[in-house]
Amino acid sequence: MKWVTREKARVDRIACSWLITRFIDKEPTFLSQRGSCRGGQMRSRRSVALMLTASLLVGLLWAEGLVWAQGGGARTGNSTPPFDLGDPAKVEAGSRLFRANCTHYCHNPEGRAARAPALRGRELSPEFIYQRIAKGAAPMPAYQTVLSSEQIWTLVAYIESLAKAKD
Repeated sequence: MKWVTREKARVDRIACSWLITRFIDKEPTFLSQRGSCRGGQMRSRRSVALMLTASLLVGLLWAEGLVWAQGGGARTGNSTPPFDLGDPAKVEAGSRLFRANCTHYCHNPEGRAARAPALRGRELSPEFIYQRIAKGAAPMPAYQTVLSSEQIWTLVAYIESLAKAKD
C-alpha cells in the first residue's frame, strides 16, 4: 500500500476539482477562446452551406419556370390533342367556349388586343397554348380545374384558328 502525504493529497484534490470544473462542466478556460472560435467557424460554415443550398434551390426553381414558360416542362393532362385542331366543328365549339369563359374581362372575342395581348396572327405551339390555359400565368387564372382536358383542347383549336387569321 502506498502512503500519500498530506501535501500530495491536497494537490490531487485541487487537480481533481480543477479537472471536474473545467472539463466535466464543459467550461475549459484555456479552450474557451478557441472553442468559441471553432463554434463561430461551424456557424459560419453552416450559414454558407445553408445559403448555397437556398441559392441552388432558387436557381432550379427559376430554371424550371423558364422552361415551363417557353412551352417545355411538365405536361398537364393530355399532351397531344384528342382530335384534329383544324376541324371546323371543334373550332366553332372552341369559339363558343372562348366567348363564354375568356372574354368577360381580358380577351377580345375576335382575338384582338384588349386587356390581354392579341391572339390573332400569333404563332404559338398548341402545347404552349394548352399549358397556358391549364396552368395559367399571372394575371391569367388556371382553368384545369374548371374545364376538362377536351374543352381546353377545343379552346386551343379556336386560338390556333385565330393565329391563322390576319388583320
